[in-house]
Amino acid sequence: MTDKIILTGIARNGKGGALLQTTDGVFYIDGLSTWNEGLLNQQVEVTGSVEIEKIDEQDLISDAGERRAGFSEEKKILVGAMWRILED
Repeated sequence: MTDKIILTGIARNGKGGALLQTTDGVFYIDGLSTWNEGLLNQQVEVTGSVEIEKIDEQDLISDAGERRAGFSEEKKILVGAMWRILED
């Protein structure tokens, strides 16, 4: 596991669970399936450790043989995440 980092971005819900959309990419929040309505689409600061989950190339191909949209070969996950809404 890596050292703790602090990221800021927009709280979003995706097919893979709750995520933080940042200028450095998308980070999924470990153990959180969705953000609650009070946090969803808000600018938040998240502290946690980043783990990289490698995704097998075969998992990126749909049953029709097409590459799945929105997926890459690795998934960045924030473990032990704590967050707060950033004030304007």
